[in-house]
Amino acid sequence: MGAKQETNPLYQSFIDPNFLTNWPLNHENVLDYFSNKDNPFYDARCNNGILKMQNCPDLSNLTKMSGIEYGLIHYQDPILYIIQKRERRQNPGGGSSVTPLAHYHIIGGTVYQAPDLASIMNSRLSTSLDKILDSFQTCNAASRYNSTKGYWWEFKNHKVDTQKKKKEEENVSKIATQFQKNRVDVLLGKLMKSHPYMYFQRTQGQEPIKLNTKEPTVKNGTDDRNGRSRKNPKSTEDSSQPLPKRQRMN
Repeated sequence: MGAKQETNPLYQSFIDPNFLTNWPLNHENVLDYFSNKDNPFYDARCNNGILKMQNCPDLSNLTKMSGIEYGLIHYQDPILYIIQKRERRQNPGGGSSVTPLAHYHIIGGTVYQAPDLASIMNSRLSTSLDKILDSFQTCNAASRYNSTKGYWWEFKNHKVDTQKKKKEEENVSKIATQFQKNRVDVLLGKLMKSHPYMYFQRTQGQEPIKLNTKEPTVKNGTDDRNGRSRKNPKSTEDSSQPLPKRQRMN
């Protein structure tokens, strides 16, 4: 079997209906009420329990002992009592010093453990961050954007004024440019017609083929003064042969 999981004392409480029925709670018997064996906040090994076993009701003897003890530090009969759990140590030079360990408040006969500062800060920060996260999610879901209008908010429970919305759309249509009115595909079609592709590549790795270009026709001969054609002797040569290299001039 696994180890028994301990319950957080901040989520626990204690009440003794039999004691409250027989004896009204006050500052004189509140420690007896707190020292009930069924109270999860009470440690029976404390100095209060040792004095109770010795039938010594005088709690002033606690100042002469070392160890865990419980003491009443504040009360407001008959509704509020605050009990402190502390550790007492006897000093070598005389006297004693106490270190607070926990505080318990009794409200209307019900015992609760007071939370420590770290628990309070953790609870408050968790609640605050949860609210902030919820606010960001709500704003993100309500944000709207349009290229002509910009950003605006549209919350879930917000009532839209149809007349005001229609008036805003009319104002936007007045100030909108021709570019904003036309669709993007229409503009792209106009650009393709005015600037067609000059090259086309069939397969990757091959040279692209020129498109929509007309090369000027080259005549093999020239006309003389009488209008008769005269052949160019150089045209008879094989054009596939490379041209002779020119001599480099120093």
